[in-house]
Order: sequence, then C-alpha cells, then structure tokens
Amino acid sequence: MGGYAADMLWYEERHTVAVSPWMLPGTGGGTPCWQAASPGAQVAAVISGASAWLVVTLPGRSRIALRVAYCPRGHPRLAAADRAGDGARLQFESAIGVFRAEIGLPGPEGRPLHVTTALKPHVPLAMPFWPRDLAVLGQGRVYPRPSGLHFSVTDPGRDSVLYAQNLGALGDYARRTGTDLTGAVGGVWPELGLALPGSADGYLEPGRETVLSDAYLAFAAGVPDGEEAAAAQFLSLEALITAAV
Repeated sequence: MGGYAADMLWYEERHTVAVSPWMLPGTGGGTPCWQAASPGAQVAAVISGASAWLVVTLPGRSRIALRVAYCPRGHPRLAAADRAGDGARLQFESAIGVFRAEIGLPGPEGRPLHVTTALKPHVPLAMPFWPRDLAVLGQGRVYPRPSGLHFSVTDPGRDSVLYAQNLGALGDYARRTGTDLTGAVGGVWPELGLALPGSADGYLEPGRETVLSDAYLAFAAGVPDGEEAAAAQFLSLEALITAAV
C-alpha cells in the first residue's frame, strides 16, 4: 500500500469511462481532408460531426486530437489548405463563420506543435459555451503541474505531452466578450485543454477575426518511470515551449 500511495502523489491514472456530446461522433475516424508528416508527428485534419480536428499520431503510436473548428448547427468544410512557413494554413467554412488554423508542425530538436485558431463570424456572435479543444484518444496518466497540462498516453501507444495555451493571444476575445480567462485550461480526461469562457452580454463582431486558441504541444516518446524522471521531462518540454512562444 505504501508504494501505491507514493505513486498517487506524482501521477493520477486516467481511463475513459464516458465522453460528452461535444466529443461525438468521434475524433479519430473519418477520411483526412489534409495531412502532413514531420520528424515529431504525423498530423491529419479530420471533420467529424460539428468539429474539425487535427489528429496527431506520435512516434510511440499514441494519438491526440486538437479541435480547430466548431459549428454546432452545421458541418465545417475545408475551403483552403496552403503551405505557411514550417506548416500550413487551413481555412474552414461553416454556418457561423470562417475558421483559420495556422499550423506550425513539430520539428527537429523537439520543436513543439503550434496551432493558432481564429474565427471571423458571419453575424454578431454570442459565445455562451465553447467545448474543450483537446481530446486524448486512449488511457493514460496526468501529472499535477503548476502550469500547462502534462500527461502521458499509456494505451494505445506510449507517449508524453505538455499542452500550454498562450492566453495573451486571446486578449481580444476576453475584451469583446467581457470574460476572464483565468482557469480556462483544464478539463476531465479524455476532454482536456482550453474551454473558452461563455459570455451573456459580449459578442464577436461580424467580419472581424478573433483568435480563439493559441496552443503549443511538446512531445516526448515513452512514459516517465518515476517522479524525478517525470519532473525532468516536464522541465524539458516546458523549455521547448518557452523557446517557441
């Protein structure tokens, strides 16, 4: 029992028991409408139900998915895909507006995946609710940290991830909706990441693009085998993200 208690101090096991309606009909299925390979991951855009996802397959064969468009009353559609720097620019048309996803692919020496998502609404758009943007496609463990989301996927595959949001890039959203971004990053396995705070009074202006997410994800193959290894991995991944911001 002593060993079990010590383990629980530095990580928490997570198993997918149930999912919310905003994760259905699924995040990993469907035919990719865009895909790219890099030294750190394979990335594919998949439209599933009301959302467009970037499904990321890591070197250890685990998968995560990042939501880059969401339209509750209609399917997003990929309208354009262009090269941009070390990645791509994807544009999704939807009933509520045009989503733009700027993707910086993972690269040599651990360069993180960087995805900025923005929305240009067709009409004045109130934001009473927005689902979390990160789905983990498997079982794993979470490591309590003072910042970011540090976790490992243990089945299927074995990889570790540090997710962080550049909340400063979302200042325009906060001002226009009159919301506070404190505590916006979190979640319950398997639905993690950013959930934009809802607003009863503010709204996004039509024809004006607003950043909804500025996510950085750093990856490491394998799963830490102890508390010191997990702490060292966190510091290493955090340094990679800090250098990229």
